[in-house]
Amino acid sequence: MAAPTSFLPLLLLAAALSLSTPAASTSRRLTQLDPTTTTTGFQVALTHVDSGKNLTKFQRLQRGINRGNYRLQKLTAMVLAQSTPDVAAPVVSGNGEFLMELAVGTPPVSYSAIVDTGSDLIWTQCDPCTNCYKQPTPIFDPSKSSTFAKLPCSSSLCSALPQSSTTGLIQNSAQSSFYYISLEGISVGGTGLSIPASTFALQSDGSGGMIIDSGTTITYLERSAFDEVKKAFKAAIDLPVDNSGSTGLDLCFDLPSGGGSGDIKVPTLVFHFKGADLELPAENYMIADSSVGLVCLAMGSSSGMSIFGNIQQQNFMVLYDLAKESLSFTPTQCAKS
Repeated sequence: MAAPTSFLPLLLLAAALSLSTPAASTSRRLTQLDPTTTTTGFQVALTHVDSGKNLTKFQRLQRGINRGNYRLQKLTAMVLAQSTPDVAAPVVSGNGEFLMELAVGTPPVSYSAIVDTGSDLIWTQCDPCTNCYKQPTPIFDPSKSSTFAKLPCSSSLCSALPQSSTTGLIQNSAQSSFYYISLEGISVGGTGLSIPASTFALQSDGSGGMIIDSGTTITYLERSAFDEVKKAFKAAIDLPVDNSGSTGLDLCFDLPSGGGSGDIKVPTLVFHFKGADLELPAENYMIADSSVGLVCLAMGSSSGMSIFGNIQQQNFMVLYDLAKESLSFTPTQCAKS
């Protein structure tokens, strides 16, 4: 078991897009973090699960959305299973968007692992196991590792594991593995939307709220909030709406004939968290593909739990300060890090 760290920087690499926002924008109240002052943490190379496949931008996005819809259902079921005694959630092999290489044991045995902020432990199959599923690498054998040892629940290492870590200091006793963030509002084009703050509140039964999740491709907002965002973007973007549903996204526009995505002006998008405003670059919420002639809003709707997905986190350093129970963002260029 790896010892927990106080700081966990997570960097995601974004593909370059040529969208732009108007010069005027809302203010940002985020603390700018200096990565060179971070004394603990790590940085690793990530590989997208669809890397190396001959996919268009939208084909890759569609595959991610399909995985994200399944993941949204699974995460919601996990919360309900914790708060409702009569609900049982089966343990199944999971999916994710980004992979990293890690090694376990002594001598080290290498594995490809899903990078997942929705889990609080390192998970891998161990011998002996029942109903083991097939994997390309050998199953970890504890008897062959000189550093493997079973720990009692009273161990200081076990008690050191965090119960929860959130931006808005929100604790969900029904599901302590998730990082809940305190979203209070959303602005589009400098105008605050008519979304009650209670829309993203964590309910007494553990439902609702918003988590930040590296394993979900796009951001999912509670349905009434997403409807407001969708309405604001339709009013702000002077392009025909595409109603074909071919992308799997809720809102797409037809690109002008002969025009590239750089000709499109899109409104600013700001998430107002408790104590911090996060203004996203246009490429973190609008996905354009000239090969299919569409530009789409990279967000969707949910019923209950909201998720801040990995497209919105790309080219940001996301700092999890477990000791202070806070989460911070700072813009970066991951390709140059």
